[in-house]
Amino acid sequence: MLVMQLSFLLACLLPLVACTGTSGLGSRVFPLVVGVEPCSAIQRVDIDQRKSAPPSLSFEVDCKALPYAKGEERDFCYRWGHWGVIHHERGIIVACACGEFGGFVLWYSKGGDLLQTLIAGDVPQALLADGDALLCVTGISHLSISEGAIHSFRLVDDRWQPVGSTTLAKEVESLDMEADGSLVLKLMWDGSRFRCRAGALEQLPPSSPPNTHKAP
Repeated sequence: MLVMQLSFLLACLLPLVACTGTSGLGSRVFPLVVGVEPCSAIQRVDIDQRKSAPPSLSFEVDCKALPYAKGEERDFCYRWGHWGVIHHERGIIVACACGEFGGFVLWYSKGGDLLQTLIAGDVPQALLADGDALLCVTGISHLSISEGAIHSFRLVDDRWQPVGSTTLAKEVESLDMEADGSLVLKLMWDGSRFRCRAGALEQLPPSSPPNTHKAP
């Protein structure tokens, strides 16, 4: 009798365990991209500006989307580029950042066929993907220039459609995700902070300085 009760209990719990383990949703209520419901654990790739190495892919990346170094894009990207790759269930997202020389984000089939150029010119900093939602943070700080942007895409029939683009006053210094799915961005230089929820940007009050007062 006890065995039967345990079997029944396991039968009830297993679907819940499977759902929790594979969804990765946690307490997220805000989608990564407006109009696209959260459906899985977010894949995030931050492009390491300190590391220059070709991506680990079975095919060669078409670097013609780089706006500068014309005629030498491939050599320039493979020698100096900073790369980020997301292996999506429907294809492969490839990003390359070349500092003041620009960058790009491309969409490839799993077989290595170039399907789309998502971004050409802006320098990618981070990629976040959640099922049919893709968000790319771009930005650069060079000499007196500091600028950034958030680009949102939605996957429809295996092609990414632009949903919106938000310009930032400066390059993003740090990017954090809150439990509810909100993104918190801290900008370079002035340290201003913004919360992004499904494409809507809200400026946050300045962080309180640490209390360094010592009791007598």
